[in-house]
Amino acid sequence: MEKKHLFLGLTAIALAFWIIIGENRRAVSQAGLAEIASAQTAPQVGWVPGAPSVAPKKAASVAAGKHLNCPGFILENSYIRGEISPIGGGIRSIALKKYPATLGSEKPWIFDDYDNTQDALSLWLVSASGMADLRDVCYDVVQSKEDSLLLRGSLSDGTTIDREYQLTKMENGDDSYCIQHVVRLNQGTTPSGNRSLHISLGSLPSTEGDIHSEHLNFVHYDGKKARFLSLQKFAASRGFFGLGSRPHRENIAENGRVVWGAIKNQFFAAILTPQQPAVAFHAAPIELQGIDPSAVGTGIGATLVLPLLEHESGATAIMDYYVGPKEYTRLDRLGQRQDLVMQFGWFGFISKLLLLCMNAIHWLIPNWGLTIILLTLLVKLILWPLTNAQIRSSREMAKVQPYLESIRARYKNNPQRVQQETLQLFREHKINPAAGCLPVFFQIPIIIGLYFMLRTASELRFANFLWIKDLAVMDTVGHLGGFPINPMPILMSVAAFFQMRMTPMTTQNAMQKRIFQAMPMIFLFFCYRLPSGLVLYWTVQNLLSIVQQGIINRRLKTPPQQKPLGRWPKHPCARSQAERPNKK
Repeated sequence: MEKKHLFLGLTAIALAFWIIIGENRRAVSQAGLAEIASAQTAPQVGWVPGAPSVAPKKAASVAAGKHLNCPGFILENSYIRGEISPIGGGIRSIALKKYPATLGSEKPWIFDDYDNTQDALSLWLVSASGMADLRDVCYDVVQSKEDSLLLRGSLSDGTTIDREYQLTKMENGDDSYCIQHVVRLNQGTTPSGNRSLHISLGSLPSTEGDIHSEHLNFVHYDGKKARFLSLQKFAASRGFFGLGSRPHRENIAENGRVVWGAIKNQFFAAILTPQQPAVAFHAAPIELQGIDPSAVGTGIGATLVLPLLEHESGATAIMDYYVGPKEYTRLDRLGQRQDLVMQFGWFGFISKLLLLCMNAIHWLIPNWGLTIILLTLLVKLILWPLTNAQIRSSREMAKVQPYLESIRARYKNNPQRVQQETLQLFREHKINPAAGCLPVFFQIPIIIGLYFMLRTASELRFANFLWIKDLAVMDTVGHLGGFPINPMPILMSVAAFFQMRMTPMTTQNAMQKRIFQAMPMIFLFFCYRLPSGLVLYWTVQNLLSIVQQGIINRRLKTPPQQKPLGRWPKHPCARSQAERPNKK
């Protein structure tokens, strides 16, 4: 009986770590990514024949270099500073004033800080139905304010293109990370009717803490479900024994309703929400070459196909563009489920609740390391009754373990009798085997929810604590033969070791004992490269579990395990029915 519950408990723990660690260890095949550019061409799904690719590996546009050499137009508020290029009329770069580019730097983090291709930049008009390439159109300023800008460009057929940028404000009047953008095509000789506009979302590289680029995604939401395309989706896959195998893909293009599309990495997102849902998307990896030499690597970019709203004088497309941190409360206010880019996973409602709690704690104690410790303590207090029940059940199971072994040995050829005697033993000792595993199932959603919350919390970026310089990456203090030395995972495994030592062993099976004893090393292996903020949580969790175990041990005033009482312990449940005294 207890083997069944032990198996269920281990399965639950394995499931949690499979979800957590499996998500974290999705390494992208570098060889596969290197071959992506030489793979098949993009399918012409919802695409204008001959339209340029959203993601050439090198600059293809005539204006790719020119737009950097001419003065740009500035849009600015207290959060962002956007620079608009007069060639192409797209956003050349957006500086997030509240977020430094690197640890200790005064320079802000810049979105679209690349110089190799316009197609990697945001809100560039790639093409429109029945029109030539729009990326090289030159624009003049018609109206300019600090928070708004109206540009106008002309095509050779007499069509004029107006592009209006407006920095929007929040409901309370504060500045925001949102830009409202309107594109107006004033009719020339270009035929009208069912026209569409191809506009880029920009591109992002991975972050230092995201060593496997699992958070680098293109996201598209159809009104019911959000789908995430990572770099791994473009690489070749052998599938599972051949099932689900696929070749290298240079890009992915699909028709379908797109309420909004987004490019995101671990901490930041660019979300384009058109007033009329897009009818198709096109996404691809991009080899980014940064203006800053350190901003080099493989990123991901995308283009949405927007329907144009026809009117007498031409056509119009209206959209909102968010560029900023992945802060749940800000994204939730956008009103179209843009908070899904947080990618909280299966237990998103728990992640949201824990994130709100963490921000509330930080408002009182402005240190993110102490905030994580207090949040861990809060979670531990909430789970204290369940953990108590689990620990007490483990102790009771440890006490009767010798009797269970005796019953199995005596009735080894009679499984039905073993089950009857085991149930009788549990009834006499008032043991509920489910009490040992059910608390684990209640704790798993909280553990998973906390993991998904902490791994992408933009608040932890560059947050320091003790020797940790950045809670969003590993707490490496040095290297030994090229191998990083991370103290926090080591402390976590030491705490896990002592916790295991204090936990009653509910089995006499040698193999099961060795599995339990090896758990601290397994945790060390899996968690060694995780962000230090997450490892800090698990370390504090283990220390609090040691304290809780010690309190319970002192209250019960009995050793966690009893020595075997001989091969056949003198216990009613270890004797046959004939040997038991008759009670009249």
